[in-house]
Amino acid sequence: MSVEYFNRHIGYTDMAHSVGYVKDALAVIGFIGAFILVYGATDLHKVKSVILASLLVAIIIDGMFTACPGYHHRVLGHNAPTYLLGATVAAFIPLLIRFFKTY
Repeated sequence: MSVEYFNRHIGYTDMAHSVGYVKDALAVIGFIGAFILVYGATDLHKVKSVILASLLVAIIIDGMFTACPGYHHRVLGHNAPTYLLGATVAAFIPLLIRFFKTY
């Protein structure tokens, strides 16, 4: 079985266009942003609940990708891993809004 046949019929792609790659790239950006926000915060107790909720969302998505390793290699599109990634991004938006309102 050739790689092209496998990619075309199974739905896997190179890592540059996979859901797992995009998830990990967004995580790096998020961790850099979190570092900057936490470093600049004067009172972390005000934003403790937002930080813990963000960590919980990150643990849940990484847990889902760990439980289903095939998610890492799926093409971005109409499939469960892409919807999971979109739901995760959507879950972080209210957390960021709450962080900036609290801080």
